[in-house]
Amino acid sequence: MHRPFGSFLRFKERVPDLEPYERQLLHTPGEAFLQHLERSLKPSRTYKMVVLLSLLALPVGTCSWSIEAIARQFLEFYLQHPIYQADYSALAGYGGNKRDFPLKAVRSHLIRMPLKFLSNGDGDCFVLDTAAKSFSLREQYVPYWQDAAFRRWQLTGSGMYSRAINGRSYRSTGASERALCHKAAGVVQMGRRYDKLVRDEIPKIIRASGGTCTVRVLDDREYRQALYAKLIEETEEYLQEPSAEELGDILEVVYALGALEGLSPQQLEEQRVCTQRQRGGFNDRWYLVETDP
Repeated sequence: MHRPFGSFLRFKERVPDLEPYERQLLHTPGEAFLQHLERSLKPSRTYKMVVLLSLLALPVGTCSWSIEAIARQFLEFYLQHPIYQADYSALAGYGGNKRDFPLKAVRSHLIRMPLKFLSNGDGDCFVLDTAAKSFSLREQYVPYWQDAAFRRWQLTGSGMYSRAINGRSYRSTGASERALCHKAAGVVQMGRRYDKLVRDEIPKIIRASGGTCTVRVLDDREYRQALYAKLIEETEEYLQEPSAEELGDILEVVYALGALEGLSPQQLEEQRVCTQRQRGGFNDRWYLVETDP
């Protein structure tokens, strides 16, 4: 949350800098909706923001959507914006024509990750019904979703500027999310700056998709520091959205760090097994509370 204010809207109230429309949202389901989006739209990946953009691209009067329709919009966004495909690793690593990427895989991804983490919990505003293959907005939020002014505020308020209130600079966090918000708000962007370590094939994927990019090779010191930052980034992503994919990303960074120390994946595994034999693993779930002197 946005300590000590609780939300971007409450921050603007405290400044004070509330517009008349924003003041009308206070103490309403609309405010709760915005707070939910602020909590949910984390800056680690574009998944949830693209889901939101996909919903906004569907007919305005609709507040219940088929997962099939969302999946088509979701995939189309990444096809139309190849620079973001690095965030969707399954699509980025697909060997064939990206337009042949199976929609079934997109549906499974949506159910397993972004739709799941946007819905069905305490305080969530969306409902995911896997049996009916639908994703819908709770009834009390429908009037706000259908309000054009509210829809604009979702993107410019909760999706972007609130990050600056969360103890992080606008420039240093959530570049992909910021760019998406700018696009949805009608702001033209000429490029996107990353300043981060990416997987080996990413520059090739961007260029093959018709994009351009600027890259440079890091020296040993820079590479080590970039791997440290990447390890933190991937761990945060796993904590936000636990999955086999995120664990695999962490493991890839661990292997790269091991290579810097002259260790192969096999040698790292041998070290893990050795330590496990000496001190055990974590299977017994022991939680050490205290010891006597």
